[in-house]
Amino acid sequence: MIDLKKTTTLFLFLGLMILSLLLGEMAIYFLKMNQLVYKDLSEQLTLKQMEEFFNTKERWAWVSYLIIPFLLFLKLTVIAWALGIGGFFNEVSLSHRSYFRIVLVSEYFFLIPALSKIAWFYFFETDFTYEQVQQFVPFSLQSIMDTSSIPNWALYPLQLCNLFELAYWFILAFLIGKASKANNGIKVVSTGYAPALLVWVVFIMFLTLNLSI
Repeated sequence: MIDLKKTTTLFLFLGLMILSLLLGEMAIYFLKMNQLVYKDLSEQLTLKQMEEFFNTKERWAWVSYLIIPFLLFLKLTVIAWALGIGGFFNEVSLSHRSYFRIVLVSEYFFLIPALSKIAWFYFFETDFTYEQVQQFVPFSLQSIMDTSSIPNWALYPLQLCNLFELAYWFILAFLIGKASKANNGIKVVSTGYAPALLVWVVFIMFLTLNLSI
């Protein structure tokens, strides 16, 4: 007999992966990302070096289609584990599979800011650089501040402080509460997801700081 829950989870995962890849390709096409990269590299590399770079990039492009599903699955799994820890401390008895499905469904919400970024640079801020596209996060502290005097290692926390991330917390909390038939979903997120996110932020800041030395 076919397990409908497993089948639905698989289709949800495949749908999220395909939409994520599609948005990536849309950004490359509509924002002309390759041209922006070419412009940036032209100030650092010779014409021959740039040709070698783009030839290598094109030759190994298929690797990204293998890595992205793995990284996506890893991200969902780690967040599900973190929520499971939060659930344990708050006496919420949900399986890892349930947490994984909750995170998977919630992750669809992050397609909105990705699409918003493309729309912003395509329709509004049409004069931009590759670095601006990479660093821009809609409705974040970073997007409303002058970051020219802020060191690179401090940018990630400012990018992470955004309305979409806040909404994501409440979506997770709502789905956990619905699945567990309890009203402590926000406690699970606060004691599970929040500490894991803090560790991740500190790691990224530490990594960025060391790479910039």
